[in-house]
Amino acid sequence: MPQRDIFSWNAMLLAYSKWLSYNTLLDLKRGREVHRHVVSRGFSGNIYIWNSLSDMYGKLSKIEVARWLFDRMEGKNLVSWNSIILGYLKVWKFEQCLEIFQEMQLLGVKPDLVTISSILGAYFQSGMVDEATSVFRELEERDEVCWTAMIVGYSQSGREVDALVLFNDMMAENSRPDNYTISVVVSVCAKLASLGIGKVVHGKAFRIGIERDLLVSTAFIDMYNKCGEILDAWSVFGVM
Repeated sequence: MPQRDIFSWNAMLLAYSKWLSYNTLLDLKRGREVHRHVVSRGFSGNIYIWNSLSDMYGKLSKIEVARWLFDRMEGKNLVSWNSIILGYLKVWKFEQCLEIFQEMQLLGVKPDLVTISSILGAYFQSGMVDEATSVFRELEERDEVCWTAMIVGYSQSGREVDALVLFNDMMAENSRPDNYTISVVVSVCAKLASLGIGKVVHGKAFRIGIERDLLVSTAFIDMYNKCGEILDAWSVFGVM
């Protein structure tokens, strides 16, 4: 590419951020090289470049650098806010996630479902179950990620019955669960020894075609074993 423009650099940053490997030190070195090239070519004032850099550092767990960039951005957009919230969530700094969310609200920035699903996780991890419930109930639109965040949050907060009720509500709204959602719900059934509900969930998994998924199958085997249904457990194992 003889002459790289701002769109080329931004595309590269986005691609790099998406395909980060597990070699954090190597990724950080390469990321800093890209950052240096962007600055040297005078593109550092562009909000899309800033967003991509902040997202990259957040994914590399360099949240201090991501926050430094975020605080100096001019004309922040929703992507800017979501990137820093996700960055804090990655390093388990839930209080900062909630502070950023409150700042968004004060400034009149409307969150999207990416923001909300992240904030729900932060509330649950902070033990603020009622606050998470309140935010969820106020949503005009809910996607599978938000439903799953609530179900997982309830299941990890000792509110297994609420998790099952919410899953039933999710099905009633024709929101399609993925393999992770189903596995969490089945694990709740195993914990409560709710064989009847577990079999209903098994039927739903069959109807949406994920009953043979490894994560789902493993959860069903565990549930049937804990409910004393060894033959059913073997039956699931046999078709994996």
